[in-house]
Amino acid sequence: MAEARASAERGDLGGAVAALKSCQRALSESAAARSDYQLCVTLDAKLKEMQEHMASRRVYEASGRAYILSGLSSHSWWR
Repeated sequence: MAEARASAERGDLGGAVAALKSCQRALSESAAARSDYQLCVTLDAKLKEMQEHMASRRVYEASGRAYILSGLSSHSWWR
């Protein structure tokens, strides 16, 4: 998520989305995700929502930046 945020801040929304998809891929390959652990299901949904908030520069600046910062904070808390 931090890598995605850094990419988005540099204006590389494609790279940001790719970083989030990479996180989703790694998550889906985990034993916890394969057992439908609720936290993994929730995290996967958050990663998808973050991607939606990076649909364009305008969307990212209007809502995506705050959304990903919130996600980073939540993820840190979950850990």
